[in-house]
Amino acid sequence: MPAAEGTPTALFCIITGCGRPANVLCYCCKENLCRNHYNEHDYLNSKLTILADEIDSFDRQLLGVDLKKYIQNSNDRIHQWRVESYKAIDQYCDQKYREIEQSLMKVINQKRENIEQ
Repeated sequence: MPAAEGTPTALFCIITGCGRPANVLCYCCKENLCRNHYNEHDYLNSKLTILADEIDSFDRQLLGVDLKKYIQNSNDRIHQWRVESYKAIDQYCDQKYREIEQSLMKVINQKRENIEQ
C-alpha cells in the first residue's frame, strides 16, 4: 500500500539479500545501507583510498623514470656484448687457423723426411 503523502517510506539496505532497514546514507555513493553494511562499506572505502594513493604514488614514480636512459643503457650493454663475442670468436678462429697450419706443416715435414730417406 503506498505511503500517504508526508509519511516517510521505509528504506531498506541496498545490499541484495540483506532486507534490514537502511539507517545510513553514504554521501560518497548516495546509497542507503544498514549499519552493518555501512561499516563494511566505510572500511572498504578507506582501503580503496589507500590503494588509490599508492597507485598515484607509483604513477608519479613511473613519470620520473627516464626510459631513454634505460634503453640507451641496454643498447650499450648489448653492443659491448656483441663486441666481446666477436672478439672471442676471432680469437677462437685464429687459434684453429694456427692449429691447422701447424698440423699441415707437420704432415708436410714428415712427407719431406720420407722423400729424403
